[in-house]
Amino acid sequence: MKTDKQIEMDVLEELKWESTLNGSKLGVIVHNGVVTLCGNVTSYSKKDLAESAALRVKGVIAVAEDIEVLLIGSTELPSWKIAENVV
Repeated sequence: MKTDKQIEMDVLEELKWESTLNGSKLGVIVHNGVVTLCGNVTSYSKKDLAESAALRVKGVIAVAEDIEVLLIGSTELPSWKIAENVV
C-alpha cells in the first residue's frame, strides 16, 4: 500500500505528463488516499483534465478539487485575490 506522500508525488508526476496543464498552478494534498487538488487553471477543460489525471494514479481513492478557473481576458478577480487585497 502506498503512503500519502508516495501518492502525492505520483499525482504531481502524472500532472506533469499532461502538457496542456503546463503553466497551471496546481497543488496536491493527500490524506488517507484522498487527493485534494488546489490552485488555478485557465479553462474548465484543464480543470477536468487535472482531476482525470489524479484519478489515474494507483492508490487514489477519491479526488476533491478546489481548483479555480481563471478565464483569460476576464477582469473578475478570483476570491483568493480579493481576500489578499483586503488584507
